[in-house]
Amino acid sequence: MHNSNYTPEQPPQNKDNSHPKTISCPNESTSKWNSHPRVYLQFGNSKEVTCPYCGTLYTTD
Repeated sequence: MHNSNYTPEQPPQNKDNSHPKTISCPNESTSKWNSHPRVYLQFGNSKEVTCPYCGTLYTTD
């Protein structure tokens, strides 16, 4: 399954501010034992995005 809303290990380049808001998962509050590889999630035109590893739902205004 391909999800274009995340990029493993590298944040998207944002040289001209044209990229949507980007966050990373897991965040700093996640315990090390309960962690997965860091992925960068982009909201795009949506107000929510789900992590493909852990299923955490992130929302934005």
